Amino acid sequence: MKLKLSFISEKNVILPMSYNHLLQALIYNLLDRNFAAWLHEKGFHYENRSFKLFCFSRILEKANMDRSNKAFIFPSQISFVLSSPVEQILEQFARNSVSRERFRLGNNELHLHAVEI
Repeated sequence: MKLKLSFISEKNVILPMSYNHLLQALIYNLLDRNFAAWLHEKGFHYENRSFKLFCFSRILEKANMDRSNKAFIFPSQISFVLSSPVEQILEQFARNSVSRERFRLGNNELHLHAVEI
């Protein structure tokens, strides 16, 4: 299953060129604390490997590149897709997303605009 989350900011969203860790942190911060810690530290085991069983897209909107600051400048509305075969991950993420008023993504303050399944 997939969720598409759209966020809006009062100004352009500025992120470093390597911003994946910021999206990943946002995802873990929107899971229930104990489950997020377990998923991050241990995850789902199969044989000798550990799996997180979720993936996420890059930000879907086109950005302008600020080469001097090594950053992307996105429009004020951004979105990304989170997918997982584990319903618990998506349920917690969606529930906790709609119950929060503000989100931090790097130095940007965002508000949830829409959640699509």
